[in-house]
Amino acid sequence: QQEPVELIVQGHGIEQPEGSAQVIEFSGLVREKIVQEIPIPPNGKNPSSEPWKLNPVLKTEVPGGVEYWFCASEIIVPPGGQTNCEITYRPLTMTLGEEDKQ
Repeated sequence: QQEPVELIVQGHGIEQPEGSAQVIEFSGLVREKIVQEIPIPPNGKNPSSEPWKLNPVLKTEVPGGVEYWFCASEIIVPPGGQTNCEITYRPLTMTLGEEDKQ
């Protein structure tokens, strides 16, 4: 069991709907890629008649200076539709499990 690593996904341009925040858990071995998809927008569809062009930014804050998270540099959400954002987690260092801390 490893300590959680936090991922924060934020967006701008529309008000965030109530209850749209989600916890996504990733668990894996060092240097092993773990891939998950999240729906964009998370609870619904693009309500406009124009496509949304999103540029997600993923950042590893702890430990600093490393990149553990990856996703497409651009995501297009069609009018009245929804799409998936594929997030890849690839840890390059190990964290201590609960049993290792004692």
